[in-house]
Amino acid sequence: GGGEGGGGGNPANPTSSSTHLNVTCRPPLPLCKRLSGNWTGWSGHPERPNSKTVWRICRFEFEQDFGPMATITGSGTSLWRGENVEFSITGTLNTKTGEIQMTKMHRGKFTSSVLYNAMLNAGRQEINGTYSRGTIFLQKTTERSDSSVASSGEAAPAPRFQPSEARSSSSPSHLSSPRPSR
Repeated sequence: GGGEGGGGGNPANPTSSSTHLNVTCRPPLPLCKRLSGNWTGWSGHPERPNSKTVWRICRFEFEQDFGPMATITGSGTSLWRGENVEFSITGTLNTKTGEIQMTKMHRGKFTSSVLYNAMLNAGRQEINGTYSRGTIFLQKTTERSDSSVASSGEAAPAPRFQPSEARSSSSPSHLSSPRPSR
């Protein structure tokens, strides 16, 4: 014999001993939709903070491709040595591993391109990585319902340059640029 023990409440009448709240739960947005939008940040050499490039007024679109791969496209303006430099972005994101490869192509007066290898922290909506001359840190900014970013030419201030973050040992070793031994 013996039955299953149980406790409290009447399963036939769930409201008999509890208070219910009307809460609407929406499923989370797909990753690419959450990541698409405005981004700010910086790139540069962590030991030369005066040479950093500030990424301002950047708009990135993430679109899911086949399997775990997504494409990244976008454009923006960066501030480098007192000059506003327009650029476009193309790249890929592996949504399973968080690995990002993207190329920043400068337009106008400057025509160089820069390849970045980075990792996405989807929870924090941050991109951290390296390139031939240093490190990159980007963070998604909150969306605005008006066009104040475009009309005023100003974006939210970029996160402060923190050399200690750039040298963090938590970065995967495959993202580190080779350095000569001394």
